[in-house]
Amino acid sequence: MKKIAVIFILSITFLFLILNFSKSSKKKFYFENIEIIEPNKYVELITPENREVERISQRVKDPVKAYYYVRDFIIFNPMMVTNKPEVTISLREGNCLSKAVLLVSLYRALGIPESQVRIIVGELHSDKRPVQHAWVEVKFNGVWFQQDTTDLIGSFEFDQFKDKEYLKKFVRVENYCFNDTGFAVVSQRNRFK
Repeated sequence: MKKIAVIFILSITFLFLILNFSKSSKKKFYFENIEIIEPNKYVELITPENREVERISQRVKDPVKAYYYVRDFIIFNPMMVTNKPEVTISLREGNCLSKAVLLVSLYRALGIPESQVRIIVGELHSDKRPVQHAWVEVKFNGVWFQQDTTDLIGSFEFDQFKDKEYLKKFVRVENYCFNDTGFAVVSQRNRFK
C-alpha cells in the first residue's frame, strides 16, 4: 500500500511540474543539465497531414499494413535521436519513439480517431535495470491492442496483445501518453482498473 501511495505522489508531483513548466514557454528549464521537453513538443511530433505520411498511408491503405510497414521496413536503432515521421521514413530507421510516432501518424492519416490511438512511454522489466521504451495503443474493430514495432523484446504481430496483455507481460511502469491532440501523465491507478 505504501508503494502505491509513493507512486501516486510521484505521479502528481510530475504532473504539477509539467503543468507549471509548460505555462512558461519563454524560458528553458533544466534539471542537472537535462532540458525539459514540454508536452506540446511531443504532441507536435505526430503529423498525419505530412506529405510523406500521406504518401505511405495511401500506399498501405489500412492499419494492419501500416503496422507491418513500420515493424518491417523501418529499422529499430535505439541510439538515434527522436525524429518526426518524414525523417524516419527518409532514413528508414528510428528509435522506439520515432517508430511509434510514425505508426500513430499513419493511423491518424488512415482515419483512426484521436480518442482511439496513443503512444505510451514507460519502463519495461529487465534483468539488469528498467528499460525506457515507447509503444502504441490502438483501438481497432472495437478492441484495444498494445503494439511494439521494435525488436527490443521480440517481433510481434499486429493483434498479438489485446487489452492489457503487453502491459501485464512486459511493462514495469507507464509514465505518460500522448497523441496529436494531447499529453497526459499516466496515473498508476489506471493499472488497477
